[in-house]
Amino acid sequence: MSCARGWTQEDRVNQVHSLPKNCNRVLAALVFYIASFSAADARGAASAEGLRSDTLAVEISDQGYLTNLRQREDSSRVLGSPGVGAPRLAGWYRGAEQLAVVPASVRRSASRFEAELAHPVHGRLVYSLSGSVLTVELQASAGSLPANLRFELPNTTVDLHVEDRFVGMAGYLNGFRAVHLSPEGELDGVALPHAESDSFAGEWIGRKSRYSAALVEATDATIRLSEDGTVIEWKEAGEIATLQIYLGTPTAESARASDLAKNLRYGHLWSPLRVLCLGIEWVLLGIYGITGNWGVAIIVTSLVMRVMMLPINKRVSRYQQEVNANTALLEPLLADIKRKYKGAKASEAILAAHKSLGITPFHALKPTLGIMLQLPILVGVFNVFGELEAIRGNGFLWISDLSYPDTIASLPFELPIFGSAVNFLPMLMTAVSVFSSSTLKPIGLPETSLRSQRRSLYWMAAVFFLLFYSFPASMALLWTTTNVLQLIQQTISQRKRS
Repeated sequence: MSCARGWTQEDRVNQVHSLPKNCNRVLAALVFYIASFSAADARGAASAEGLRSDTLAVEISDQGYLTNLRQREDSSRVLGSPGVGAPRLAGWYRGAEQLAVVPASVRRSASRFEAELAHPVHGRLVYSLSGSVLTVELQASAGSLPANLRFELPNTTVDLHVEDRFVGMAGYLNGFRAVHLSPEGELDGVALPHAESDSFAGEWIGRKSRYSAALVEATDATIRLSEDGTVIEWKEAGEIATLQIYLGTPTAESARASDLAKNLRYGHLWSPLRVLCLGIEWVLLGIYGITGNWGVAIIVTSLVMRVMMLPINKRVSRYQQEVNANTALLEPLLADIKRKYKGAKASEAILAAHKSLGITPFHALKPTLGIMLQLPILVGVFNVFGELEAIRGNGFLWISDLSYPDTIASLPFELPIFGSAVNFLPMLMTAVSVFSSSTLKPIGLPETSLRSQRRSLYWMAAVFFLLFYSFPASMALLWTTTNVLQLIQQTISQRKRS
């Protein structure tokens, strides 16, 4: 065993056992063994330099172990933290043995790490970094790599930004979910534990949090996902085993340069809804580029959406006026029928009354159909403000961070759905909605029908309060602005009629 090649622990043990029984020589060998063993360990533990790109920082020890894979926002700041305590090592295994490299053979550059494997497989280990993708290759020196090779990537090695601040209905924004991305760009959720056998090129599997994703791709391998991490295993022997690790935040900018990032953006949605989300995001980013303030951009976006929805809103308003007029005609007839008839005769009389006035029994559904057309907008808003990383860390007025609820106080106890946070914007949003409903005065609508209509609007305001309470303030700000614009439009319309 030459010193240039480097000593493994097994080599040193064999060397000690083969020494003659001369005490002085044994003592000298033991001192050399302990000193070299300690020095190698210290060097491996302290040296965790790695590769860096504009988006990733990769730490690799001299023994070729991947100790940390982190996202970078810029050249100076690293997102998140590597966790508590010493990082768990990620690396190659054959059976129960972890493959080690010879420290003296390590060659590094800004984006590449090369090292020779010493035991139990002879070959070359290469890490190369490009953008948000780290490629790891194990190459045999001669012949084929042994079968049953595997690469283990514990979750503690990958620093995936994970939320834990949301409660109630917004709880789905916390933590991460396991996902599978097909070569066709279809993103599906999978249940843990999950195993994908004989994976092929372009098939990515891993975890996705609110903003970030950590996925792996390995051809002709079995990929296993669990709560603890990811294991990639090659059953068959080959000359080279390659896997790619993606760790990034899919943004509009990264999507232009990477199909992978593009497919991760709103990829869980039905295709038309995904296009709608991208459209809303495009408008929002464009307005922010002009205003330079996210709060103002959200308010202006709400105004733009209101203008774009004006034809539908006008049609819904016309339908509602027709329903109010029909209700005013039908109400006295229906009241008389209820006094005179019961059961089947009452139903027949009600249908006859509708027919005599030329009104369909389903006339009240027209405004509902118009409102249903606006539901995709609501779905789009929830997804955009849930995943748009650019808003994170930006405040507005009293709101410290628009990507989280605008908590102004905390209760000494927790309530179901609401938690302990006191969020102001959802209360303001609901107050505006309730006031708008209370001042609603449709022309010609009987008082009993008006009270019934207002009760329905109050219930809707309560539902939206529950829905928006624990969600990011950006969502509540957009919907509060929408309610204010609705109130202004309603007030102007009613004054014109007066």
